[in-house]
Amino acid sequence: MVTLFSLSPRSGVRGPIHRAPHPALRADLSPLFAGRGIPLAFLLFVTGCELGPLDVSGLRCAADRPCGDGFVCIDEQCFREGEVPDAGTPDAGVDGGVDVGTDAGLDAGTPDAGIPRGVNLLTNPGFEQLTSDGGVVGWRATTGRVLRADGGHAGVRSGRLQSTGSQQSLVLIPNDDVDGPELGMLFCASVWVRGERDAGVDVTLAIRDRFFDGGVSTSSGTRITVRTNWVQVKEEFATIGTSTVQVRLTTNSRFDAGEGVFVDDAWLSRAELTGCP
Repeated sequence: MVTLFSLSPRSGVRGPIHRAPHPALRADLSPLFAGRGIPLAFLLFVTGCELGPLDVSGLRCAADRPCGDGFVCIDEQCFREGEVPDAGTPDAGVDGGVDVGTDAGLDAGTPDAGIPRGVNLLTNPGFEQLTSDGGVVGWRATTGRVLRADGGHAGVRSGRLQSTGSQQSLVLIPNDDVDGPELGMLFCASVWVRGERDAGVDVTLAIRDRFFDGGVSTSSGTRITVRTNWVQVKEEFATIGTSTVQVRLTTNSRFDAGEGVFVDDAWLSRAELTGCP
């Protein structure tokens, strides 16, 4: 049994004093008796048994008024060890407070990072629009050049990736990268390709992370052989993030000036929840 005794001379209490009250308890009880003629200093008087751990859960505490063994002081309040409350913020738990169905990537940073799922992120994917100088809006060739051609996979026109020199390996990329990918964000890419001759030419479609320091990380790439029929090539890639994303079509076969391949209906998107089609 634990009893609180005043040491006021009028109290008449005299006896063995074993231990002073717990600092947190003393701080909490002091305001209760202020102005009532009872001194603010109390001692804990225990007789006949050894004092057990005092439960100070919920009492106020501070740097100079610790809670004691088995308790921790959080926001000036005592809590039992192992019973510390949640941080109270949306990201206190493991999942970061973000629905896994809308989370951008493995880092659970900004939800969706502004990139919708299943939407084509490419400008002029059908190669229908021309620039004032005869090029194709939204596209360029880092080797060779890209022109608009009559006849397409789905529309009335397509793009033509054409060599401007001798034995060139041609590369087609969009004018603009996609901003905002995060770690583990899955992207899907595809393009329809047709060769000019039945002999067949090899092309590779890849997706590339491009970092601000000039470094790159490129997918393994999907390589196919095309002839005079339209064939779709697909690729997918989980980005590293803190980068921009680029889709690129490269011809493994080499071409002399004026030769090349036709391209149409290009696609680059963030994957649906079910993955890439």
